[in-house]
Amino acid sequence: MTHTLTRLLDPAVIAVLGASDDPIKPGGRVIEYAQRYGYRGKLFPVSRRDTVQGLPAYARLEDLPQSPDLVVIALPEAQIADALRSAIAMGAGAAIIFASGYAEMGEQGRAMQEEIAAIARAGNLRLIGPNTQGAANFATGAIGHFGTIIDQLEPRPSPIGIVSQSGAGSQIIYTRLHALGLGAKYMVATGNEADLDVADLIEAYVADDGIQLVLAYAESIKQPAKLARAARRAREKGVPILMAKAGRTQSGQRTAASHTGALASEDRVVDAFLEKHGILRVADFEELAVLAPLFLGPRGRPGKRLISISNSGASCVLSADAAEACGLQLLPFDDGFKATLAEVLPSYIVPGNPIDMTTATLRSPDLFNQILQRIARADNADLVFVGFPIGGRGYDFDKFARELRAFSDASGIPAAVSINQDWAAECFLRHGIAAFTSERRAVQALAMVAAYHDRLAWAPDGASAEADAAFAAGPESGALDEAASMALLAQADLPVVRHAVCGGVDEVLAAWRQWDSVPVVLKGVSAAISHKSEYGLVKVGLKTGEALRAAAGELLEVLARHGEPAPRLMLAEMVPADVEIMVGAHVDAAFGPVVAVGHGGVLVEALDDIQFLAAPVTHEQALAAIGRLQVARAFQATRGLPAVDADGLARVLVRLGALIADGRHGIESLDINPVRVRRGPHAPVIVDALVVRGEARP
Repeated sequence: MTHTLTRLLDPAVIAVLGASDDPIKPGGRVIEYAQRYGYRGKLFPVSRRDTVQGLPAYARLEDLPQSPDLVVIALPEAQIADALRSAIAMGAGAAIIFASGYAEMGEQGRAMQEEIAAIARAGNLRLIGPNTQGAANFATGAIGHFGTIIDQLEPRPSPIGIVSQSGAGSQIIYTRLHALGLGAKYMVATGNEADLDVADLIEAYVADDGIQLVLAYAESIKQPAKLARAARRAREKGVPILMAKAGRTQSGQRTAASHTGALASEDRVVDAFLEKHGILRVADFEELAVLAPLFLGPRGRPGKRLISISNSGASCVLSADAAEACGLQLLPFDDGFKATLAEVLPSYIVPGNPIDMTTATLRSPDLFNQILQRIARADNADLVFVGFPIGGRGYDFDKFARELRAFSDASGIPAAVSINQDWAAECFLRHGIAAFTSERRAVQALAMVAAYHDRLAWAPDGASAEADAAFAAGPESGALDEAASMALLAQADLPVVRHAVCGGVDEVLAAWRQWDSVPVVLKGVSAAISHKSEYGLVKVGLKTGEALRAAAGELLEVLARHGEPAPRLMLAEMVPADVEIMVGAHVDAAFGPVVAVGHGGVLVEALDDIQFLAAPVTHEQALAAIGRLQVARAFQATRGLPAVDADGLARVLVRLGALIADGRHGIESLDINPVRVRRGPHAPVIVDALVVRGEARP
């Protein structure tokens, strides 16, 4: 491994400050674990004792015969700063601080943590912690981690890197992997992250050619740009990152005038960020572990075609339900493949997808493998689910597992099993096949593989070419009125409604007559009033000059009453719609530009049918987000009605993402609600917009 963190993760010399003869204490566990698990580097205990656990000890770090790569500090908080200075003086490359009582304790603790971080930065010393259980390399025995589970479960080095902000979390993942017959090469708990964080460790793991999978737990993402860089390198090397991200809370750093900001919880923005950068988000530690066998095996190619095989009709039905819910395609077989299956299936089994083997494998033990071989030759599947809900005497599950492993390796098709008996599941786990206790969980896991391929295809590393689109300058900062907002969007090539800005009743009537007196909407224009409908500043369905004159007079009175110095009106064509959609964008304080799309209109908050995307946005990402909306079920052609132009709506999201991502123009947020969408060959039309500008961003 060649990386800036090599001296932390693969140290040739380890010094332990606070080394103990007692293998229960943290400073004793590190010594005991390193010796027990075969560390071949130099291990130097620093203690007042002459020897520690059979090793010669040194009274001070400065007394060591050579410079340490890694210094493990198992000392009280009061001694940490001096210990770091000694480590720097000795030329150490990294340190682990077990002590707690820092930022987790409040302002005073944060100040103390910043002090030790500053000492380390000044000395070019990389830190894990404080408030950490440490770091371990199980391949070399360099274990600077005092987790108790390491004492109970002997390490099984494998191509997995574990990184967790939580020390207990790192042990939970380790324990669950062990139960699945797996292990890990690295296990690091980053603790308070005074210096190194989860993103740093992911980047270091990916630099190791021996790592094939990263499992991460994070409670916060302090530097999204750094995690994005690590994720890009992981994609380049084909190393999946699975992350459990906790802390599903409101961000609280939003533009008050923005629907988009109000609707965007921190958790939704995190989802959008992780999706954009190819990181697969999972629910918890359990999912991190149980998905590992699937992502260590063949991951196939992009595609959502699923073939389901089971010896239970119920399992077949449940897998079909799960496939539809997960967006996988359980496609019917063509006549040629049906004929191929009929060659081996008993006459009472109708070839179809799912393939219900019933109990035929009891009489024909080779049936399962014969089916697999035909699938491999047919090239009609991207994923395979196998359900063996119950087995007993007569079912050779070890044989089935070997056959499924050979099929997956030869074809490259990922496979997962649903099975309910531990002894049977162990047969599949022993051969590296992911096993789950329900059809739903197994199919969901396969859908995660499909999502991984989608994200590899999507992940945009550069800004969209459309990000350089020029548009009207408008005010320097603050909320633009609707007229200025619409002008800005039009200049950015977004499809705004035909409209005219008028200074009085006569101008409104003249503009209306130029449009051949079509039905119109009339609005009051005010930068001070963001949501006009709440103030009676929107009049719709105006078809006559009398109605238009009356509406204009009323709106001008309302504007004057609210102190508008130069009241203006906006006349807009009345655009028909089958569906109203909300789109928007804002700049998140941590994660940067984000785009939203959802079911729009006045009930946007109540319906809460919204998807978020990190900007800039590709056309494929936009289509996928639109497809996840509940309202998208109504977009398809139905009962003789044509479909909605989802591609046109996706183009709006792409252009909007380019606009918000181009930080030079200082846009903080955009609300576009509604976009009026019609069935058939009609482009979506923006009929209302609010733009808020701040300072330009790099």
